[in-house]
Amino acid sequence: MITRVTQYLNAPIQLVRDERGVSIAVDTALGILILIVLSSVLVAGVTSVEDSREQAVAEQELDRIADDVAAGLVAADMLGQDLDAYDERSDAEDASTGTVRVDLPSHVVGHSYSVGISETNEDGETEITVTSQNYEGEAVVELENEVETGASPAGDLSITVDNDDGTITITGVGS
Repeated sequence: MITRVTQYLNAPIQLVRDERGVSIAVDTALGILILIVLSSVLVAGVTSVEDSREQAVAEQELDRIADDVAAGLVAADMLGQDLDAYDERSDAEDASTGTVRVDLPSHVVGHSYSVGISETNEDGETEITVTSQNYEGEAVVELENEVETGASPAGDLSITVDNDDGTITITGVGS
């Protein structure tokens, strides 16, 4: 056992005899660089999670708005059918128009949006598209009456059915 300790002590040890040194400035600079890189990765990761969460919330909210507009269109369409039935049963003056109001938020995730109505396709479906910056929500609805195409700004909507010409018109309402 003593011979092993003697061999160990007599062996050349380069680390003990190494006279080269690392500058304190280089050591500090490397430490700061590593800290900056790790901090950047952390900030980028948090920002990415926040952006994806905002996108999911925005798309969900815009889909809900599109569904609300679709429900308003269906209600206006049914109102038009009820007005027709009322006209047939009564001797009263012709009730040819009716209006449904749809209450909607003015902003989604801090941004304004618009509601677009496309032309009815060959299957009798009308597509509702709600867009805000890079986000979009959609809904499809089948109606008896023709819907006027166009876009309305964010906020409450007034949906009017006119039985005289068989159209449904959407207009923005000041909230």
